[in-house]
Amino acid sequence: GSPNDEGPSLMCGIAGMIDLSGRRATPHGAVARMAKAIYHRGPDEDGFLTSTGLELANTRLSIVGLADGKQPISNEDQSVWTVFNGEFFDYREKRAELEAKGHRFRTTTDTELIPHLWEDHREKFLDHLKGQFAICVWDKRTNEITIARDRSGICPLFYAVRRIDDTDWLLFASEMKALFASGFVEPKADRRGLNHVFTFFAMPGPVTVFDGVKLLPPGKYLHFKLGSTTAAEAERPRTYWHVTYPDRGAEDYGSDEARVVSGFEDVLWRAVDKRLKADVPVVSYLSGGVDSSLVVAMANKALGRPIPTFTISVQGEGLN
Repeated sequence: GSPNDEGPSLMCGIAGMIDLSGRRATPHGAVARMAKAIYHRGPDEDGFLTSTGLELANTRLSIVGLADGKQPISNEDQSVWTVFNGEFFDYREKRAELEAKGHRFRTTTDTELIPHLWEDHREKFLDHLKGQFAICVWDKRTNEITIARDRSGICPLFYAVRRIDDTDWLLFASEMKALFASGFVEPKADRRGLNHVFTFFAMPGPVTVFDGVKLLPPGKYLHFKLGSTTAAEAERPRTYWHVTYPDRGAEDYGSDEARVVSGFEDVLWRAVDKRLKADVPVVSYLSGGVDSSLVVAMANKALGRPIPTFTISVQGEGLN
């Protein structure tokens, strides 16, 4: 992991294929091909969960719980399962809270927070997560599925619904190339998505440059029950968090400049400090700009030593 302003600081990859009727076995080899397509995201190990109606996969880059963090991971009685890409910054504190309530942890990885929080809060568990994440949770008892993305959209997540042999399937993955690797999602251009790229120079979602492939927007989740949900209902995002702005006339323009500056410094300091917790060395990418330089300086101060720092030089005229 790394405090990083240029993009995702953690890799790992998740993928899955879900029969919305909850009756069919997943096509042989499809999810394995999906996982292989995103092997570069998690070269340390991979794991699969196969059951009637679904198959989930994880390719893992070990950050927290190096020895026992292999996914998918479940709760005590294996009734709730999850695959997860990301990191929870308050893992130790949240684990202590859950253990005080009687939850039993079998691993030292932050992934295990997810099934226990689901037990306590069901789909509201997202309100209790602090970090960056792309998640799929399956409750075996109720056949409920929740697929979610963090509030800022740091960890990517894409999905598509396809009809295969008279059954609707939902496929999801950390990268679109994994959806194509399944053999059931065709990489066909979406003109509206291409228009977004050339208009906004970004892909805000849910539309992508590929027809029928959707990006799950930040702060959104999918929630559905196998056997009782239509394809349209299953792929409709729900909101658990969104940015709020003051009403016109109620804005705070910072009349007390010193308070605003010190308050911002405190928020930024706490944000950097809590991202330094990991079971592996923490490093940073340095762009040379003010923002990444400030993050590195604060990380050095918090750790009491310089952290390894990397930058990239493009050896081309007009590009460097």
